[in-house]
Amino acid sequence: MKNLLSFLLLLVVFSCSTETAVTKKKTNTIFFTEANPITLGCYYYPEQWPEEEWDRDLKNLSSLGFEFTHFGEFAWALLEPEEGKFNFEWLDKAIDLAAKNHLKVILCTPSAAPPVWLAQKYPEILMQNEDGKTMQHGSRQQGSWSSKIYRKYIQKIVNELAKRYGNDQRIWGWQLDNEPSHYGFPYDYNAAAQEAFVYWLNTKYQNIDSLNMRWRNNFWSQRYNDFSQIRIPNAKELVQPANPHALLDFQEFTNQQRGAFLREQANTLRQTISSTQFITTNYMMQMPHTDPWVNKEDLDFASYTNYPVNSYSEVENGELGFRLGSGRDLALTHDFYQSVNGLTGIMELQPGQVNWGHYNAQPLPGAVRMWAWHTFALGAKFICTYRYRQPLSGNEQYHQGIMQTDGVTISRGGNEYVQTIKEMNAIKKLYKADTAPQKKVAIWWDQRSLLDMCNFPHNKNWSAVNELYRYYESIKSFALPVDFINTPPDPKLYPVLLIPSIQLVNDAMITQWKNYVNAGGTLIITPRSGQKNRDGHLWKMKNQEKIKELIGASVLFNDHLPAAKKAQVKMQNNIYEWNSWCEIIDLEKDSASVKILATYADQFYKGKAACISNFIGKGKVIYIGLSSVSGDIEKEILKDIFINSNLKITELPKYIYQEKRGNLTIAVNYSSNDFELKIPEGSTIVLGEQNLKPGEVTIWMN
Repeated sequence: MKNLLSFLLLLVVFSCSTETAVTKKKTNTIFFTEANPITLGCYYYPEQWPEEEWDRDLKNLSSLGFEFTHFGEFAWALLEPEEGKFNFEWLDKAIDLAAKNHLKVILCTPSAAPPVWLAQKYPEILMQNEDGKTMQHGSRQQGSWSSKIYRKYIQKIVNELAKRYGNDQRIWGWQLDNEPSHYGFPYDYNAAAQEAFVYWLNTKYQNIDSLNMRWRNNFWSQRYNDFSQIRIPNAKELVQPANPHALLDFQEFTNQQRGAFLREQANTLRQTISSTQFITTNYMMQMPHTDPWVNKEDLDFASYTNYPVNSYSEVENGELGFRLGSGRDLALTHDFYQSVNGLTGIMELQPGQVNWGHYNAQPLPGAVRMWAWHTFALGAKFICTYRYRQPLSGNEQYHQGIMQTDGVTISRGGNEYVQTIKEMNAIKKLYKADTAPQKKVAIWWDQRSLLDMCNFPHNKNWSAVNELYRYYESIKSFALPVDFINTPPDPKLYPVLLIPSIQLVNDAMITQWKNYVNAGGTLIITPRSGQKNRDGHLWKMKNQEKIKELIGASVLFNDHLPAAKKAQVKMQNNIYEWNSWCEIIDLEKDSASVKILATYADQFYKGKAACISNFIGKGKVIYIGLSSVSGDIEKEILKDIFINSNLKITELPKYIYQEKRGNLTIAVNYSSNDFELKIPEGSTIVLGEQNLKPGEVTIWMN
């Protein structure tokens, strides 16, 4: 009903709500309410523009409808131009102008871009890559998380910022660092990292004999007599691949270092800042290298960045895919970070063409608006676009902003944001929050298992990360909400729990999964699960015997085929193809609780079980023992599980996403074809059309 939306848009023009977004979090701070389901903002870099243009820019930013802006993550050299000499006058003025123009401010700690004086005085703060080259001043993110000196100076600048702005009501919240990662290479090999890694190992293992035993260092005569003999495992220094157990520990250590790096900054802020200011950081989706749960207790929530059209993500959604981007990646990133503390927002969402891809296509007209609405549909509390002005110099000259290069002409993407802001302000007047929790599908998150399988793929054509993405995409094709969890969920809230190739298990994990099933949950286990212990050792028992009681059968062996060959599996008279991974399952002859769902249709194990179900207590376990070529057999099994679990599903084709938020249902189209939505009778369309075109959005009220 377009007339309804048009009327509401007129209301917005004359009476925009100025209600402050608030909600109570575990730290007793107040940030958001369901009455104001979304807040939109935009990055601005006052230090990169002439001071006489700041007022004009922030006034225009506000007049377009943005409610907050974002300052300071790369400004350390301006905030502390010389050691111990701080200059906040320019930032004071920028904050004054933001407040004058009714814009809240997210203020950042500047640790992502240390100043040159710090690097020259203490070159040991600079990280080192696997080739032994020390990263130098002249870019960003060159600081070593393990450097005590670097972290000491970070604490000084963060403390100064907290003292000056920590009780300033104009500051909405704080972002730690910027996309905390090492960008092109995930690991640091400098002397500080080496020292910290050895200390970490000493703390974990207590004595060298314990480490030798758990790393199995008798293999290839790798034994150590003392912790001081251990070097960071580095493939560039080794004839053969590194000890996989040492590598797994180094990867875990790196993630813990990132966590400690952020935790110190959060703790410094907490000592001073107001309880009304939040603390977050904007993660990138670097699966499996980043585990945000390490900082669950340090952050009020985890936020994230996403650039749907970037030429790095694989997008196969037809002729228009390269202009529409990956809805799967946006959705999974959102659900992943929302799962950490129960809410999230997107801190960087592109407003147009970017500058850093392999190639940098213009988004399809409407795509920018679609991404914002998709983010809203997923439950985001805020959307911040990167950035307001397109730079005239520096590394991001071709990164489009809300404004074109003259600073006053709105870009094509900027106009889509203006349209979206007006639409969202109108939709807010119709929005009603859910009063009861929505049933969701849970996905068990285990970074250590993912890392181990990335280190040990066993088949170059099989990827644990791709498997996770594929199962996630299948779940979303039924329009179901998803949470990532790492503790046993309540089957009443999460009737289905996916165990996506969790290779490293222990007795406690298996007991948790068993208890979940006994309580009435449906557990889906996929290939490679349960093969090893948490140190990455194969169990001293029959293949995958650790999960035998759960699945009700034995896994005899696994098989892979050459890339050009395909084999067949049969389920309910339908034939499916597999290639990269299969497991041959053997049932106990007297097992009445186990049912065969699919069997292999060829090879020397023709007729053997490929997928089975096992009833335990009030629930059941589904074991899917193969990775199919198209994912169709897995999707059919999921569909049957969801129906039997009384989950309300809507079947969608690939690249169409549909989410329910409160009393609204939002559908977006990342495909290259029109799609006729199945809108229930009695619903009212408040935005868009039933025929959903590529890059478009349709919203209806239930």
